[in-house]
Amino acid sequence: MRRRLLTLIPALCLLGSCQYLKDRSADFLDQYRLSIGAGSVLGVKSKALGLVDTGLMMGVKPHAAALGWRYGQAMFFHEADMRIDADQAEIIKTTGLVDMDYAKASYWSGWNSAAILPALLSWVDASPVDYAWQVPEDGDEYADRHWIWSPEAMATNRYAQVHVFDVETQVGLVVYLDVGYSPGELIDFLAGLVTLDLAGDDGRW
Repeated sequence: MRRRLLTLIPALCLLGSCQYLKDRSADFLDQYRLSIGAGSVLGVKSKALGLVDTGLMMGVKPHAAALGWRYGQAMFFHEADMRIDADQAEIIKTTGLVDMDYAKASYWSGWNSAAILPALLSWVDASPVDYAWQVPEDGDEYADRHWIWSPEAMATNRYAQVHVFDVETQVGLVVYLDVGYSPGELIDFLAGLVTLDLAGDDGRW
């Protein structure tokens, strides 16, 4: 009996820790996307469970002109936020960039998906997080993209893998509305209950 109590003590301490509760709350909120804003956007775009990723959406969505929540990222009409999201969708493929920052000449994530089974036929940017897009002086070329489930992508593209099965709809005509739900973030939340961090995002709060 005493041994059982001793083994339970670390688990209870972990469950009661402030950081654990913060991470689980963040993981729960990460499942949802609901935001409105203004930008140079035009069109309708949708994706569902890795089976459809198509439509026609062109333009950029400045964070400074957005309000809401996008999978762990708060949007709140902050004029000093220089980042933007960029969307371009065609009947054959969809491309996207997340958190482009013109002031710092960097971006956070990018991907390219074929319209047929995008969960399987997706390629993600192999560049590191906060990749600056200027070419170095030594002439090194830009990093290439990797197939989303390749070994090269596993360590650096968990975000794209977790979100490949999202269900989303975006509608825009200067003013836009984004609505979405992420089953992958639900799995990350459930795994987080036993301290498994599938998305690699624990400890950010």
